[in-house]
Amino acid sequence: VVTGRYTIPEDRLYREYLDLVKKLNPNIKDLDLIHPGQVIRLPIYSPQVVRRPIEKAPPPPQAQKEEAAGEPQIEKLTRMAGDLAAIFREMGEEWVQTGKHFIPLKSGGQVDLRAESFPLLNLRSGMQVIVDLHNRLPQKLARLIGASWQNYRVVHLYAGDDLRTAFDRVVRACNYPRIFRKGEALEMEGDMGFKIRGDWIIALGQGDGGKEPAVAVINIHTQGNRASSCPGVLRSYLEGVGVKLIDYPPPEGDRSNLGEEDVEVLQGGDDPASLIGQALDLAGHEYSSQVEIPVYQSRQKDFKLIIKADFSLKAHGKDAIISLHDLGQEVVSLLKEQGFEVLSLWDESDPLAMISRTLKFIGLDCRKGPHVFTASEQGGSREIALTLPGVLFNDAEGKPVLATKLNLPGEIAAFLSQKGYRVLRLTPLSTGDVQHS
Repeated sequence: VVTGRYTIPEDRLYREYLDLVKKLNPNIKDLDLIHPGQVIRLPIYSPQVVRRPIEKAPPPPQAQKEEAAGEPQIEKLTRMAGDLAAIFREMGEEWVQTGKHFIPLKSGGQVDLRAESFPLLNLRSGMQVIVDLHNRLPQKLARLIGASWQNYRVVHLYAGDDLRTAFDRVVRACNYPRIFRKGEALEMEGDMGFKIRGDWIIALGQGDGGKEPAVAVINIHTQGNRASSCPGVLRSYLEGVGVKLIDYPPPEGDRSNLGEEDVEVLQGGDDPASLIGQALDLAGHEYSSQVEIPVYQSRQKDFKLIIKADFSLKAHGKDAIISLHDLGQEVVSLLKEQGFEVLSLWDESDPLAMISRTLKFIGLDCRKGPHVFTASEQGGSREIALTLPGVLFNDAEGKPVLATKLNLPGEIAAFLSQKGYRVLRLTPLSTGDVQHS
């Protein structure tokens, strides 16, 4: 195809042209092995072009100032290039800063750039961004490259740029599907909701086979402040659903060594009686189960009415019962006449509602969801908030318990445990036939 399009003699094809292909595609190890859909850069063959060294343009004023600044400025830009490379590689992009770039021009000839001074950012979208570290590439040459290839962009960095400014310059040229506005949150809806804020939130698009992240959240920290805004377990979960959290410089480590295997998730009872007993046990509230209670007897004591209470306990200082069976309106009225507090749950099938009503019956504060859990106490522009449905209450030791019907992933349960919460996992109840007393 190449020989037919450009009429390249075979000796030049195998001697010169393929050498140029290798230089243009340093990431391809074997030119005999390519894949469908793979992007390959081909040099434009033009035997009429007589190549000569490109005349050096006088350095722009900014470059002259940079040279006057001496070695410290060069070292700063070198460090900045390393920082940019680390961030973009974390995002799943390719940063090339060794060797030379050969960029053919449609008008004939090519531009040769030293990668050390002009790193090339190869994006998964096929875009290629040339980063002019020292602002030495003449504007006319930059426009010539852009006019020859629509997928090329040139970004000039300046001596006064810090890492945040430089990263913002480069990322704005990458033509990503979406870059969230400052202060705008990434919201992920579902059974578990997330609201994420960061210095930059970038929708990257889908990578090859879905292995690369779809979204990157980047926070660039000032020197001496490397604290991560997200525990490692939550970071791991988000990465599994395509959201990569990048703190730069990287934090020194997760503040907690708690792993998924160390987290105890309480399993709720599988029938109403065991579930109510478990809730009362967690609350530290004393009770008796399956107790016979005399409700009414005649003065002559020749007859009396006795009921069996599923749970007998004290509520608000009074005798009380919790019934999982239909006692009937008349019996409930008699019980109340005798001074009993009555909670009837025979017609309740939702385990969350059952726990909530029980805890409120005994006077325990019980908060219905949804509940918001933040990754840090800092808040502000770098925050991750997780929203979960369920009921919150404190156990006998004052530790908060989240009762939820969600089967939480191990990372989320570990995150809640790090925040000081216990998790009570509720499952559908087996109620059997409704009994009447």
